[in-house]
Amino acid sequence: MNPWRPTKIEFITFLVLAPVLTLLFNILLFGDRVNSEGQILAYSFPLTFIDLFFFWYLHILVMHWYRIRLPKLNQTLLRLTLLTITHMIMSIITFWVLFKAYDFTHFLGYTYVPGTIKTIIWIAICLTLIATTTWEAEYF
Repeated sequence: MNPWRPTKIEFITFLVLAPVLTLLFNILLFGDRVNSEGQILAYSFPLTFIDLFFFWYLHILVMHWYRIRLPKLNQTLLRLTLLTITHMIMSIITFWVLFKAYDFTHFLGYTYVPGTIKTIIWIAICLTLIATTTWEAEYF
């Protein structure tokens, strides 16, 4: 296993889940403006997608590192526990950074609305856990 190269399943899950997260993230940020303003589709969607690709790749690297460090069957519980905690923390950081960057720069007129960050973080954690479960099932 090359720790730097995602597997086919890992890449497919990104291609399936990243557009969903991108759409949900932008709907939470901009609401109905997503449908009516072309700038959001032209600028925010690609930016979000690229950011998600970067953070997805970090998730993959961390998971592969845990697999190298804890490869034995009797280490599975420890590996999965560490992986779950790490991926949840990384998901929170990913979307916290995105929200703060959009708010700080007022990107496309965005201003922070309390509560929206919690919603997208919960969605991201759920989708991340689904992806992580898929990746780990492939590992066995």
